[in-house]
Amino acid sequence: MENIKSIIYSDNMDLPENVIESYNNSLYVFNNAIRVLNTKLNIIKSEYDREKIHSDIQNIKYRIKSLESITNKLRDDGLDFSTESVNTINDIVGARIVCLDMDDVTSVVQMIKNIPSIRILNEKDYIKNPKESGYRSYHMIVEIDVPIGTVLVPVKCEIQVRTLLMDAWSSLEHEIVYKNKKCSEQSINELLKFSHSLSSLESSMKLIRNREHIVKDDEIIKRKIKPKDLRTFKDNKYIYEAAEGVLSSYIDIIINEYNRSGLNSDVQNVKYRMKSINSIDKKLLNQGLEFNEENIRNHVKDVVASRIICLDLDDVSEMVRMIKESPFINVIQEKDYITNPKKSGYRAYHLIVEVPVELSSGVIPIKCEIQVRTVLMDAWSSLEHEIIYKNENCSDDSKAMLRDYSYLLADMDDKMLDIKRTEVENLLNSNEEKKENVKILSKHPKKG
Repeated sequence: MENIKSIIYSDNMDLPENVIESYNNSLYVFNNAIRVLNTKLNIIKSEYDREKIHSDIQNIKYRIKSLESITNKLRDDGLDFSTESVNTINDIVGARIVCLDMDDVTSVVQMIKNIPSIRILNEKDYIKNPKESGYRSYHMIVEIDVPIGTVLVPVKCEIQVRTLLMDAWSSLEHEIVYKNKKCSEQSINELLKFSHSLSSLESSMKLIRNREHIVKDDEIIKRKIKPKDLRTFKDNKYIYEAAEGVLSSYIDIIINEYNRSGLNSDVQNVKYRMKSINSIDKKLLNQGLEFNEENIRNHVKDVVASRIICLDLDDVSEMVRMIKESPFINVIQEKDYITNPKKSGYRAYHLIVEVPVELSSGVIPIKCEIQVRTVLMDAWSSLEHEIIYKNENCSDDSKAMLRDYSYLLADMDDKMLDIKRTEVENLLNSNEEKKENVKILSKHPKKG
């Protein structure tokens, strides 16, 4: 199939050179604003993650509106592109803070309000009062001072605070409806129903969390590790850190190729992590093994791990295919927990891979884990990780409820895919003569 990754979203505007030059000049200010905002929000994240018993902030994303988005917004308002008109747009610089649940959203919003150098200009609570589409999130228009030379320039930014499930729904809606001006009423109504379902599910998840006592890793009683073995692991930790760097570079190459294709939705997020000593020890203990370097290398295959979060099931399948066909990643084991979910309801595609760490003394192959999942799978998994995985005393009732919720989200994943494929099919049928200008959401035809 031809590459038609530019459909729905581009008007192919021929912008004057002065508009492009003005935007490029403004980018310096916007980029500095991102740096300032990033510093402030990271301090809040560090403080929040340290103070809370559980529910670390899941992630923070930043973006600067594209020239096309800015121009379209100004055009909709009947304005030409100029420094003055650009200053009327409040959300050119934006940050999105994703939390575990509503309690965390409320706490984070209050912490932002408590920072003196972040001036709140406007707030919109789309959680209590969702948009007609079903969109839910807490929006704040703020103003921060950005150093430009020897002058502090006030810059407006938008901060969105939302839960994982709100973020998952928003990502799907953004791709299927927001970017697709020709989206059918049927698909819009289906997405609205999903929003209501996720809101109800979120309330139930909150009740489960509130009744379960979550224990932080550092509160778990550890067995005594021999000082010599602990020192050996710490001395060799740089090898695992190097493996994470190698894995990261390989995955970046695959994702860049993937995102360039006209046939895929862009990868939503990529996360990396290295297991803590306590987690490694717990895994070995469950296998009846001592904590030492040999057992870690041979029996712990996920000291280094990556999580690739895709929009839907088609994108997961395509990403897995590209990883398996990559010439520089050696896949040694696969587990499809999407077709065959775990007993808990957990769903994702796991690959154990081997990456070469090239040292001056020789090459050391290190096993790493890559998980590929949809945004809905990731939202459920993060909640389950807090409520069950970290909580050995979690009740059977809570486990059963979470398992049921996993099946609901699996059904939603299938229906979302049907909606997307239907919209692609309708779009292609109605725009046959404009295929070269169309952004496609999936290369697959509608199921059935």
